[in-house]
Amino acid sequence: MPAAANEMMWSFGITIYNVVYAHIGTDSIAAININATIEELFFVLFIGLANACAVMVGNKIGAGEKETSFEYGRRFVILAIISALAVGVVVVFVREPVISLYDISAHAAENVRWLMLFFALTAWLRVQNFILFIGALRAGGDTRYAMFTELFSIWTIGVPLALLGGFVFHLAVYWVYLLVLTEEAVKSIIIIQRFVSRKWIHDLVNITA
Repeated sequence: MPAAANEMMWSFGITIYNVVYAHIGTDSIAAININATIEELFFVLFIGLANACAVMVGNKIGAGEKETSFEYGRRFVILAIISALAVGVVVVFVREPVISLYDISAHAAENVRWLMLFFALTAWLRVQNFILFIGALRAGGDTRYAMFTELFSIWTIGVPLALLGGFVFHLAVYWVYLLVLTEEAVKSIIIIQRFVSRKWIHDLVNITA
């Protein structure tokens, strides 16, 4: 139930982001959608990596090997960050070919160029959080902590900053996008501390009544 609530409220938050992007202008939402397509294409790799992490970490927790499960999680995070940095380099170099595929205005193309650059520079941070949430905390049965952290970051940091950037300061869409990513940085600090503490490891297999 916490995981389901987490996904539902997260989706609602993403909807708010898109409302803000659309308010900025047609070129802005078009640029966001193009960038989102690139993000989703590359994130397929990390979805698989997170699921693999969850299986291996969960297996070791069930076997009573808590320290090994922590070590597996740590190694997956390192692997994910290295992979995300490589993806970032690729994204930087494919920006112009991607933009050339779309019949969009010069303003929209400039927005896409900046959005893809910001995505490339921050992909490692988002992927790190993704692996820790999906691959470690949920596998360790720490779904309530994950839910509260996600809701705190998106609704007290991401959404307010997006609304301020789009409706109050009237920033360009790529600056609002960067403001939204601030919640990933805050979330990272919280979730790394939780991961290192090992309090997320709950053996639900061998629990005694």
